Amino acid sequence: MTAPDFTGWREPWPLTPTLHQLTEPKSVVVEMNRALPLAKNAQRPDRLPLRVLAGGLRLEGTMPGDLYAWARLSSLH
Repeated sequence: MTAPDFTGWREPWPLTPTLHQLTEPKSVVVEMNRALPLAKNAQRPDRLPLRVLAGGLRLEGTMPGDLYAWARLSSLH
């Protein structure tokens, strides 16, 4: 995977930035149920047709990833 491109990002308040880019990517473990919560009406994977399962996106409870940047969502520390 290539690194994300943040060149178009504009900070409305540069003294309190929202986006924090890392100089080097950091290895992380992502809790997928927190990152992409399942919709209330979503269908369980075991009820999907095999052709959908075979060509679909594989998501597990936790997955390895690379952190390139993070966004501040609140002013609480």
